[in-house]
Amino acid sequence: MMKLWRYKYAVRLMAGLVLASTLSGCSIGMALIGHKDPNLQGLHVGSTKGEVELELGQPKESHQTGYGARTDIYEYEVNNEPSSARAVMYLIYDVLTIGIAEIIFTPAELMTGEKKRLPIYYGVDGRVAGINETAPEMPVTPSEARPHLVNLGPMQAPFKDLADQLSIGMKGHHISRLAILPLADAAQNTNTPLGNYMTDKLTNEVYMTSSVKVIERSQLQRVMDEQHLSLRTMFDDASVKRIGSLLGVDAVIMGTYAETGLDSIEVNVRSVAVETAEVVGVGTVLISRASVEKLIR
Repeated sequence: MMKLWRYKYAVRLMAGLVLASTLSGCSIGMALIGHKDPNLQGLHVGSTKGEVELELGQPKESHQTGYGARTDIYEYEVNNEPSSARAVMYLIYDVLTIGIAEIIFTPAELMTGEKKRLPIYYGVDGRVAGINETAPEMPVTPSEARPHLVNLGPMQAPFKDLADQLSIGMKGHHISRLAILPLADAAQNTNTPLGNYMTDKLTNEVYMTSSVKVIERSQLQRVMDEQHLSLRTMFDDASVKRIGSLLGVDAVIMGTYAETGLDSIEVNVRSVAVETAEVVGVGTVLISRASVEKLIR
């Protein structure tokens, strides 16, 4: 009886191992291959298309403008890093169940990770001109052109912190679409190199840390032009409600920045619900002045 049991166990073990060795397309293979998270912090205005595709792969869509700029739409996956630990666990259960466990594990692996889409705007020189932006339909005039910005790793953390603070406040308010107005300085100027840069950083972080849809800046500007609105007058409740209704968003994020001394700049933002004009999220961070001075070259 003992020999028969050992024989059955050996057959079962061999069958499980043979089956597991063929599972490269099932849970074991998927766990081992996975998808490494792209290093989005390494992408910045001025990056080449090759540098972008090294992180995100080939674009899924590409839209060319009449003047040479274009928007490429990339799809990528996060939270699905390769895992040998998961693969070993799947292998053990496959052996014990002669592969029956794949009925559970394969669908589970298919649902692992989160797929995201990211539009990148390339200028006429072929370099990145905007991240999470679409190319404008008409060319940007020299007076409107943004300066060349360098990539600053230390600047990533403050804006991720801002996005996290806003996200915590907006939970439970059923916000699925929002617009982000350009940040204004103490004199309510909204079209400054620093303000534009910080608005871009905040937009990127809100997009990457939440599930809400962020309206593109070009769409915001187009609506404002059509309605003859000025960003300098967009900081009262009535204006917020109007622009929010025109864009079809649930909330509008706005904010200001100001020097607080020789060493730092304070950024304050708030999210306002369009329907009620209620403040549903706030955030404040301090940014090193030394880092800011490296922004424009």
